[in-house]
Amino acid sequence: MAWVGFMGCTSYYATGDHFVKGWKKSVICNISGIFWAMLAIEVSKIIPIHESVAVMTAIISFFIIAQAKIPFLAFIPGTFVGCASTFGMNGEWKATIIALLMGSVLGITSDVAGILIKKLTERIGERQYQKFYKKFKATKLISVISYFKM
Repeated sequence: MAWVGFMGCTSYYATGDHFVKGWKKSVICNISGIFWAMLAIEVSKIIPIHESVAVMTAIISFFIIAQAKIPFLAFIPGTFVGCASTFGMNGEWKATIIALLMGSVLGITSDVAGILIKKLTERIGERQYQKFYKKFKATKLISVISYFKM
């Protein structure tokens, strides 16, 4: 189930948006994908053809693309992430929702943490870097770093 969490995190970053906007876009489309996967699974139980899941997957793929005309469902990769994760979890849709939500929270949390770390390190500034560099100039590590910095 951990891999589904990472799919939720990946889905958040794939939106290209930050914070709540990216999180909402990812979660809404992930849940939409879960719906489509469950529809395919349930309908394929009714159809007495061995390859019915494959046929239903092709049909729902069409609808996943078609739903992109609706602005809040336009993030197609997120819908496919939800759909594929549900298939991978053998139709355990409740566990899939929980894992994708946890993953999306990981995504937004790591996004915020990364921005905070960047701002913190920018405050150190060039003056602090030069002070550090002069103090440890003799070490080989600094020499190697300087070499690659050029």
